[in-house]
Amino acid sequence: MIISPLEHAHDFQKGFALTRLSTTIEKAEEALKSLEPETIDYCKCIIEIVCKHILSERGLPYEDLRLPKLVKDALASCGFDNDMIAGNLSGIVGALAEIRNRTSIAGHGQHDSQDIPSQTDIRIFVSIFESVISLLWHAFNKFNIDLTLTKLRFDLIEQRLELAAFNEVLDASTSITHDPEEGRIYINGKEVRPSELLFIFDRNSYSEELKKYRISEVDAEPDEEAMAL
Repeated sequence: MIISPLEHAHDFQKGFALTRLSTTIEKAEEALKSLEPETIDYCKCIIEIVCKHILSERGLPYEDLRLPKLVKDALASCGFDNDMIAGNLSGIVGALAEIRNRTSIAGHGQHDSQDIPSQTDIRIFVSIFESVISLLWHAFNKFNIDLTLTKLRFDLIEQRLELAAFNEVLDASTSITHDPEEGRIYINGKEVRPSELLFIFDRNSYSEELKKYRISEVDAEPDEEAMAL
């Protein structure tokens, strides 16, 4: 079975659930089928999105970072401590960025005399992209997730850190009480608002309830003309 060079990009998407990343992967796959020049642009964007999200998840700055530094910092934040490999990879990524800037369709509005990347150029770029995104994925998976900062979904954290047994014990031992008069839920004595829980876990339902509430508020408003009579 042929494995897509975007396999680990998909793995990141499953964990991050980012709309921009999903769209970029789809466009990269479509362009790759016929080795379109914009394949290079989309692959570069995937690396940038992944690295920025890794750094964001750890509360680390990424603004104004060029691609080589972005990759190096993302690897470092994942506990990848082989400076020689990280440094060499950063240099390779820098060369890729330069190739993209000089030859690709979206590379700073090139003059018409500039050659468009050949299919061989695109294959080489994608091959190196695959190595970069693969290393990022494996480093990311090895990283000891900071539970106070991570934005990963609960189910993915549970799976990656093998927390299922602990969570079952915690679920069984946790005290939950409900105050129907105040509309409050208390978990181990800590107050949690049902509205807050709904907002966090099901924003679509929260939005629907908000719409219903606003409609009911409008319907409940007194008719000013009727009151004047």
